[in-house]
Amino acid sequence: GYLGWTMVHASLLEKSNRTSALRKKKKKNTKPASLGPVWRFLGFSRVLIAQHLRDIFAPKGFDDKEIVALSGAHTVGMCHIDRSGFEGPWTSNKLSFDNSYFKDMLNKTWVKETNAKGKVQYKCGDTMMLTTDIALIEDEAFKVHVQKYADDRQLWFDDFTKAWVKLQEFGTKDLRDIL
Repeated sequence: GYLGWTMVHASLLEKSNRTSALRKKKKKNTKPASLGPVWRFLGFSRVLIAQHLRDIFAPKGFDDKEIVALSGAHTVGMCHIDRSGFEGPWTSNKLSFDNSYFKDMLNKTWVKETNAKGKVQYKCGDTMMLTTDIALIEDEAFKVHVQKYADDRQLWFDDFTKAWVKLQEFGTKDLRDIL
């Protein structure tokens, strides 16, 4: 199951020293999560999930602002339970590329639930958020940017564009290797 896969994957990462190598590449102001990869994947703490986002993106040169800006892509689309194990759209209009993702994160009351596949997600009416989304409003450094983007759509468009171009220029090949 999910727990078994996670433990095997984390063990392989540790044995291959990939996590150690990735930690060495980080900027000086980032710290690895102290409980190791298994705890980050299982989502026992949104503090650790926020750190997990940094662990993935910081070695690639992305800062908190860029992580939040890129997360705003959740304003479009939805999760499909048969593909990801999660179900539902992030926003009421899943086809509109706007800052409603950020507004909804701050203005709706999110209720933690376990879905039909046994995965934790947060619901408010017909919309949902993942634990990584909720971590953006529970981590104060991330939340500053969520608030700015909720208040200023053009700021988010500008920052998203820069971060997206950076992501495309860098490529995503190595990001998947550390998930």
